[in-house]
Amino acid sequence: MLHVLTESGSLRFWISRRPSGCSAATDILPNLSFLSNRRYSTGYIKLENRTKKKELLKLPETKNQYLKASDELFWSDKSFEQLKINQALQKALSAVKIQKPTLVQELAISAVLSKKYENLVLADQTGTGKTLAYLLPVLQLVKEEEADGNVPTAKSRPRVVVLAPSRELSVQIGGVVKSLSHWLKLRCETIVGGECCVRTRKRMLNGSIDVVTATPGTLMEHWERKRIYFSKVKYLIIDEADTMMSNEAGFSKDVSGILSAIRKRLDTTKSSAQFIYVGATLTKDVLSCFDVQSTKSKLIVSPSLHKVASQLDQQWIDVSGDKKKRLLSILKSIVPLGERIMIFCNTIASCRYVDRLLIESNFKSLCYHGSVPADLRAINYNLYISGTRPIMVCTDVASRGLDLQGTKFVILFDFPLNIIDYIHRIGRTARAGNTGKVFNFIMKRDRVLANKIQLAMQKREPLEGITSSK
Repeated sequence: MLHVLTESGSLRFWISRRPSGCSAATDILPNLSFLSNRRYSTGYIKLENRTKKKELLKLPETKNQYLKASDELFWSDKSFEQLKINQALQKALSAVKIQKPTLVQELAISAVLSKKYENLVLADQTGTGKTLAYLLPVLQLVKEEEADGNVPTAKSRPRVVVLAPSRELSVQIGGVVKSLSHWLKLRCETIVGGECCVRTRKRMLNGSIDVVTATPGTLMEHWERKRIYFSKVKYLIIDEADTMMSNEAGFSKDVSGILSAIRKRLDTTKSSAQFIYVGATLTKDVLSCFDVQSTKSKLIVSPSLHKVASQLDQQWIDVSGDKKKRLLSILKSIVPLGERIMIFCNTIASCRYVDRLLIESNFKSLCYHGSVPADLRAINYNLYISGTRPIMVCTDVASRGLDLQGTKFVILFDFPLNIIDYIHRIGRTARAGNTGKVFNFIMKRDRVLANKIQLAMQKREPLEGITSSK
């Protein structure tokens, strides 16, 4: 019997078995989250510190650095076979009913398979398949190198490292890696701390490992304790790079340590590796990692970057009056539709307030923010995905990278203070070409930023250079 507690420790309800509709992939989550990771927890909570200073980088006007194409273009006109993805991976994609690549996948697959670039930035709007965009070519190259006999597998020495800012996102990416690796006969592990990390360490010490997906704090801790080594790393992928490379979020120290250790080894051995930075927004922190003008660096930016998805419907609501009544009114109209709903707040205190309000109003909601214990956060994630609790009240902890399946509605109860958080929040719906709707609650203090966003949307312009300053 599983008991689910609120963050304050009070009993909410009981379930006697796995919630109906909960998939095998989501079942994994609770098993990977029973102990905390201090580095991870501290950095992740810092993500909730509100700031108005975050800005998007204006894209350079260099024609050969990113594709010029129709703003509405989403799918590639090529097949995976035409992109030279091998038969094993094509079968893996067919097994999950993925028939054709997106535009960003076409661009990334071609760039990685060319082996021309040591540094690659991959930037596109949320929900366009960036995870597969880098995993497909990287895993294929790893398998090809293995077939050539050039890189034998070794204990505790992965050839691919994927970094993500949260354990939930690490598990999500790790699930995709595992699915693809099954068809390629590669060994993979996900390291996120806790008891499962102990079991993972034993497997790595007793056998070879090809791919590791991890949070940066946990991976750095294992490297410092000589439980894992970077001597065989050929590919380092930093997902959600805008967050990972930012000093504000608290990850940059560990990420820099990992980058430094790998580059030092490359300098010593005179060998090479590929560094891939992935994100839905492009910031100065990301581009500072490499020389854009170098022939060994490539910036892949899709035409849809920093733009609002065309299939996303937005409603702008002045809530200078009673914010609470407007929220309850909207929920009463959309909850009967049976769709999943995310409600974003700027602070943990606001998140707690809204969650209490909804529970008192008999809505099936749950909380998801940095102060919720890791095990309960993972359980809440599962309950939301399964539809058992279809309303998630959250901070920006839930806005980075997570593929929250089936989210139809997003409510910005607190309007974000900067354009980057706005893009990540609205990106939780209308993913992979599906439709979605966002309700933007606008207070007097929000009008400057909201008006600038609406004006850019009307002109079909990117949301670059937009700030909350008058």
